[in-house]
Amino acid sequence: MIPTRAPIAFATVMCDRIANEGAFNVCFEMLDEEEVIRAILSRGLKNQRLHTALERSHIVDLTPWLLRFPDLAEAYRRCD
Repeated sequence: MIPTRAPIAFATVMCDRIANEGAFNVCFEMLDEEEVIRAILSRGLKNQRLHTALERSHIVDLTPWLLRFPDLAEAYRRCD
């Protein structure tokens, strides 16, 4: 199940700009931060545009996110 704030994060990453920084930051301030990040990374494995946006993003540092989830990090390595 995708956390309710994940779509805001998806859209922000895809645009690679923060129009509303507060709304983007709130996506990661609740107790389900890990779930939101996992949802974004998982969706990036299924959506090539999001995957590319994550790799090129100026607002998300992908490496620390992938370090939190070794299973997804391995999948990202295979996609490259």
